[in-house]
Amino acid sequence: MAPDDEVTTTTTSTVEIVTTTITTTSTEEGATTTPDVTTTTESISTTTPTTTEATSEVSGLWSKLSLSELVSDPESGNEWVEMYNSNPKPFDLTGGYICDNRETTSTCKSPSSTIPASGYGVVEWTGSYLNNTGGDSVRLLDPFRTLIDEVVYGANTETTPVKGQSYAKNNSGQWKVSTTITKGVANTVTEVVKPVTVYSGGGGGGTTQTKTTETESSAIAFVTSSYYRQIIINEVFPDPNGSDTEEEFVEIVNTTSSTISVTGWRIYDNGGYYTLSGELSPGQIKGYKRKETNLVLGNSGDEIKLVNSNRGLVDSVIYTKADTGRSYNHTITNWQWSDAVTFGLPNIVEQDDAVKIIWKIKYPSGAEPGEKVVIDAEDSADPRGGLLTYLWNFGDTATSTGGEVEHVFATPGVYTITVFATSTAGTVGQKEIQINIGVGLSVANPSISITEIFPNPDGADDNEYIEVANTGSSSVYMDNWVVKTSATDKFVIPEGTQIAPSTTLVFYRRATKLNLVNGNGKVEIYNDNQ
Repeated sequence: MAPDDEVTTTTTSTVEIVTTTITTTSTEEGATTTPDVTTTTESISTTTPTTTEATSEVSGLWSKLSLSELVSDPESGNEWVEMYNSNPKPFDLTGGYICDNRETTSTCKSPSSTIPASGYGVVEWTGSYLNNTGGDSVRLLDPFRTLIDEVVYGANTETTPVKGQSYAKNNSGQWKVSTTITKGVANTVTEVVKPVTVYSGGGGGGTTQTKTTETESSAIAFVTSSYYRQIIINEVFPDPNGSDTEEEFVEIVNTTSSTISVTGWRIYDNGGYYTLSGELSPGQIKGYKRKETNLVLGNSGDEIKLVNSNRGLVDSVIYTKADTGRSYNHTITNWQWSDAVTFGLPNIVEQDDAVKIIWKIKYPSGAEPGEKVVIDAEDSADPRGGLLTYLWNFGDTATSTGGEVEHVFATPGVYTITVFATSTAGTVGQKEIQINIGVGLSVANPSISITEIFPNPDGADDNEYIEVANTGSSSVYMDNWVVKTSATDKFVIPEGTQIAPSTTLVFYRRATKLNLVNGNGKVEIYNDNQ
């Protein structure tokens, strides 16, 4: 750098991290789950270990196994669980585990048998492990104790097999109580027929009802109630990316201007029902998760019904196949799958729209665990002129609303934060940003700065470069960070780029195509592609 160059460097904790101004006299120019028997022993962890090439291969083979049928209360012999092997070759179960919901050493079976190719295999328990009443679950784990498949039964009478019955998967992939037991062969599901009282006439208006007796099958026919389509099913989430047991839900909303008692109401799916209690105030959205209801929403399709205390149909929805990681949302005109999973909050359904929200988000590149992080999107705009409302997902199960939000991350890691916006003019949009949380990455002490620039090398200008340094104690991911030399000239740093502590990165002109002028110039680095 020439002696007469004047360099000013500033570092901020928001989007704009560093601004460098260069002044020289030269004129030349260049260019990121009650048991019958209770046994308490050491627990078996089902935490997935660090993926290696070997574990990935084994888990891939195990992933082609699935639970198919179980008998928890046999008329004779042992309890058993059946699995199906979709691998094109016989599969050795050695090393894996079949567990009940306690997942302890004494309640987990370590099978050593082989399942034929595209065939069925049975694992038996000697003794009483699976509950006959109160419900239980069966979990299939691979040798690394990764959860491969799970079935929950006994949530209510419709999902509780009794002596002489099995709980089996039918051709549609739905679990049903069956009077036909098909141990070790393809399932033949013969559903139990039970009497059910169906009321005709109003459901909540105090009118007289006439009751008839019908048979109950997987599709229950209810007469519509006076609340029909006033309390509606608003959103269902059948197939989360994570644990189905923890995250599946059904959500309802009161669209009336009155407070409605839902005590005695039921939510049905094809496998059972859950009885509600309490009230819904006008406009209130209420979500019910699987860990509370024990309703197992089918990934290959299901029908959800909401009925009142007189069993009058209030609302229903059918889906044919779940989109993994997406929820099914009620809109004004139809139902749509959406990436925005909004449990207990208004639905956000993205529509194809040529008009896009202009995102302007200020946020720090990193922070320490326990430190408050402020993210500001209030400068974002809708080209149609509408007012924006925001919903944030911080990537650690927490959510928030508002244009400017605050959040504290408890543990280190790289968090992908998603913000959804809806405009009063109908425009919708979504944006993702990343924040690195780690020791030494305090918002108050940004660790990335421009340390050197070389605007006028001897010889070819391709040797011009910009150098940045990491003065923190943790690696910083710089995916999609941007280096700018003007309003239009910018270089987007490739995904996967990270800078280790106490090291530098050099960006040469021949890679960035950025022209460092020899006169008055400016170099800026941003922690997002603005």
